[in-house]
Amino acid sequence: MNKYTINDNYFGEIDNEYEAYILGYLYAKGSVFRGQEGERYELTISGTDLELIEKIKRILRSTHKIKPNGDAYKMRVASKGFVLNLGDLGLTGNKTETLDYPRFIPRDVERHFIRGYFDGKGSFMIEEGRRVTSNIAAGSYRFIEGLRDRLVSLGLSRANIHQYGAMQSTNIIRYYVKDTKKLYRLLYTDARIYSRSQEDRYFLGLYCAEKDGEA
Repeated sequence: MNKYTINDNYFGEIDNEYEAYILGYLYAKGSVFRGQEGERYELTISGTDLELIEKIKRILRSTHKIKPNGDAYKMRVASKGFVLNLGDLGLTGNKTETLDYPRFIPRDVERHFIRGYFDGKGSFMIEEGRRVTSNIAAGSYRFIEGLRDRLVSLGLSRANIHQYGAMQSTNIIRYYVKDTKKLYRLLYTDARIYSRSQEDRYFLGLYCAEKDGEA
């Protein structure tokens, strides 16, 4: 018997902020493994924000351990029920080839899903020491294309998708000052769950940009 437990049935209709956010974060930082013979079902959750992973662990009612992993942390969950539920929600192994943007997320909680993904695979940056920008990355082109199109519908510009790496395995959309401010307001206004390190990083960049008259 597995000595660790988790709420296998946590995800329902994805109709609230916490479900949407955590699913988005797992799309970004969750890695699923399923043995070919069904002998193993495992999810690994990773990230650099220990406080956030601990909060997700509490919400999922998980008793699994969070362990250091270099400069980051990871929590390994061995649960057939939880992994199968994630598969029904579009998260399976080999995300580069299989991950698609989920069309079933209700519009009223979609920004929370996107914030969860951004906290895992997005970043705020300062270019040339003064201009704030934002980037969102994905291994799956289908996913990043779907995400880009949804952000357009939510008021952002239609950003180009830049491809890098071997076999164009990294796909990135980038926003500059105006759209970065829109993105921040869309994702973080009145949010109840988020990565504080992302928020702090954005305000640092915004301060520098305003100081130089670029915002």
